[in-house]
Amino acid sequence: MKHAGFELEIDRDRDILTLRYLGTLTFNVAQRALAACFSDPSVTASTLVLLDTTGAHVHEVDVDWLRRFQAYKDAAGYPSQITALVVSRYEGNQLLGQLWAAMRTMKIPGSAGVFTDTQAATEWLLERRVTPKSASMSA
Repeated sequence: MKHAGFELEIDRDRDILTLRYLGTLTFNVAQRALAACFSDPSVTASTLVLLDTTGAHVHEVDVDWLRRFQAYKDAAGYPSQITALVVSRYEGNQLLGQLWAAMRTMKIPGSAGVFTDTQAATEWLLERRVTPKSASMSA
């Protein structure tokens, strides 16, 4: 489903939400994308998330932007989900992605990964899926 600034795709069989940012990634675009993601009733706290920024301009994103957006998500009550971020091969974008992942994993260890390849990101997500059976066995 295409929107101004982003595109959503939901794989209901694997319970993976793919959010592709397109054009300039602004705070407003990110807020609208988050709202659109959770407007679909099939998206839950256990849905795996693949964020693809390879088609986005991220020049407005910095550490303050990332902190503000996390605070916005927390205040709005959005759940933290296991998330894979796909970035371009440009070193600056990779470093920004690593910063994002470090901020996420400080809150929830193992909840974020950064990749330059969508297939590797998807595999990483599926390896981290917690099934009800494995969750009850570890309890």
